Amino acid sequence: MDYLKAYIAGPMRGIVDYNRTEFFKAASKLEDKRIYKVVNPCTSDSESGLTDAELNTTKGLRIVMARDLTDICSCDIMYMLNGWEKSEGARIEHSLATMLNMTIIYQ
Repeated sequence: MDYLKAYIAGPMRGIVDYNRTEFFKAASKLEDKRIYKVVNPCTSDSESGLTDAELNTTKGLRIVMARDLTDICSCDIMYMLNGWEKSEGARIEHSLATMLNMTIIYQ
């Protein structure tokens, strides 16, 4: 079966535990549909080895945004978490998805 690759975007910085609970709930919801392979930036962050403190630095932000924007380019859809409009990073990700004519699903 061919899966659609889905990127989850939403607010992280300034939210308790980087909003990981919502990201993982969304990932589970998408995976349960059995048609999506999910790209969860929270998972990518933990795999990167960066600490939460490092994620808050300019250097850390540059690393994760470069990775995330590259990941988005390989995805078919974007799943936007509630509150994405208030997140500078999620707005950038949404703009890229729009430019790439990706399907965008809103929570």
